[in-house]
Amino acid sequence: MRGAVLLVLFSAIAAPAAAQRVQPEVRFDLVGPRPYSPQAGVGGSVAVGVYTRMSAAVGWGPRRSTGVSGGGGEWRGDLAVRVTLDPYRQQRWALAFGGGVSVRRHAYLAVLVDLEGPERFGWLPVMQAGVGGGFRAGVILRRAAAGRR
Repeated sequence: MRGAVLLVLFSAIAAPAAAQRVQPEVRFDLVGPRPYSPQAGVGGSVAVGVYTRMSAAVGWGPRRSTGVSGGGGEWRGDLAVRVTLDPYRQQRWALAFGGGVSVRRHAYLAVLVDLEGPERFGWLPVMQAGVGGGFRAGVILRRAAAGRR
């Protein structure tokens, strides 16, 4: 039921977002709980308001097994909405807070904090930390948009 409500909310936000430009991103995440899974991924972010961004990402990495059997790979999909405190890049570094849904073997509510850095060669470096089915930390390179985060 919770998943259906969140899907409806994201669908309502996505309609005006369709007219916006997508900021592609590449990312590397360490996703818990133990055993932690290092995951490489790709995603995209869309501005849905002056301060609000909606993003989707997928990642995959090897599953670390604590037992004799197991191993293989583990995938993850995220849908998140975040609010940036400096939408026009007036400061070199800015915080953004958000939340959404993270899907692995189950769907989890996720809470995220981003620290976005200054533009370098057309890309914005981002450090992300959060919880959603366990602790997670990531490094993201997000394509810069002219004059905004």
